[in-house]
Amino acid sequence: MKRLRLALWGSTIGYPGSVVRIVPGNNPPATAVTEVFNVPAPGYGSRGADIDRNGVVWVSLGRGHLGSFDRRKCKGPLNGPTATGQHCPEGWTLRDGPGPNFKGVTEKEAANTDG
Repeated sequence: MKRLRLALWGSTIGYPGSVVRIVPGNNPPATAVTEVFNVPAPGYGSRGADIDRNGVVWVSLGRGHLGSFDRRKCKGPLNGPTATGQHCPEGWTLRDGPGPNFKGVTEKEAANTDG
């Protein structure tokens, strides 16, 4: 019988925002492992998350970005003392969202920042 390894995903509101992965283990909370992956600049402020069938987490971000995080792209340790939240920028992809830009602004900065 194959054991299912449960992982819970969520997102945090704030700056810079992040996605969080929790694996409860066999005896939670004693065996739980939590991983935090901060949103890289220029993105910030996650406003909710969803996960697809491939394990990619999608987040709506401030500034009009849509972010995706794919943990499989991470190259270094995913937890432990060197996992500071900034340890897997390669897992992130930021896409410009649809909608207008502020007049005269050359960088993507959504004029509608309702999230």
